[in-house]
Amino acid sequence: MKPKMLAAVILVLVLGLSAFAVFALGPAPSWQLTTAPAGVCTDDDISIPGVDINVPAPMFASEQGTLSAPGFPNLGYTQDSNFQGVGTFGFTVFTDPFVLPANTPLTLSVTTYAGPNYTGGAVYVSTMTWDCTTGAVSSLVNSVPDSSGCTIGLPSGAVMGQAPNGAQIYSSPGSATTNTLNPGTYYVLGVDATGEYSKIWLTCTSEFWVRSDTLQPSYQAPWNGQPLPTNVVN
Repeated sequence: MKPKMLAAVILVLVLGLSAFAVFALGPAPSWQLTTAPAGVCTDDDISIPGVDINVPAPMFASEQGTLSAPGFPNLGYTQDSNFQGVGTFGFTVFTDPFVLPANTPLTLSVTTYAGPNYTGGAVYVSTMTWDCTTGAVSSLVNSVPDSSGCTIGLPSGAVMGQAPNGAQIYSSPGSATTNTLNPGTYYVLGVDATGEYSKIWLTCTSEFWVRSDTLQPSYQAPWNGQPLPTNVVN
């Protein structure tokens, strides 16, 4: 992914608050997808036309989202470490240039955290699947996290690291998959017994391994070059 790294916020909020009734919003804090764009089978960054945000002052929240398509588990991302607002906004999902067959289903899943910098626990998950040609939404699920479906919480001690050149994804140390990790920033949980592989946390239902030598500390705030964890994890 080309370098569009986080400063404090990489989310692009579009000016112009819509006059949506409060009952359309999710609970506070929440980030709730509503509408999908058409004509995005071939694109470079995707503008999503609508998300209902309910984070009233003085509350602040954060979100992380992953865009996927069949065969492309990490097609793009959205990430905001600190946001506030009430109403309907537009935002951008950042991707590399891509080309998909017509009518390919795209899935965007966004997790809202109760505090800034992904603290306070996951409190809301919004997942939308739509046709990349027509924009027709086939599935839209907005809910508080279900412990049966969100089995991998972000452990304490996780540190944000950077994969500047991307990485090969491994299902377990030494077991390569056909998938690759896009260049970007990711939470690192620890290493295997040899230290050669590091475990990455992507979403509340997805974690995997990459070679440790493909990672480096993130020098963006609030991490500021904090060393990546070297504790052994399973």
